[in-house]
Amino acid sequence: MLKDYGRATLSFSNPGRTTIGKRSLINTNEMIDTIVHEELHHRLWQRFLRGSKRAESIIDDIDYEELYVEEVVNRYMRMRGFR
Repeated sequence: MLKDYGRATLSFSNPGRTTIGKRSLINTNEMIDTIVHEELHHRLWQRFLRGSKRAESIIDDIDYEELYVEEVVNRYMRMRGFR
């Protein structure tokens, strides 16, 4: 059983996979936050695979990648009125 809210898995042969954990289903806001968060990881990875140097610099450090994704998710959630 997935103990995290969600998990994105990188794959070089296809778009990858996202798993959503039960913890993200406690309410609508948490579920949307988790889906957007994991989707952003996939988008970053796809940009990297297409040769983006900026995406490469972001995903080169997992701590920085998480910080970047969290900042984008927070901005998105505020813009959409979820926070």
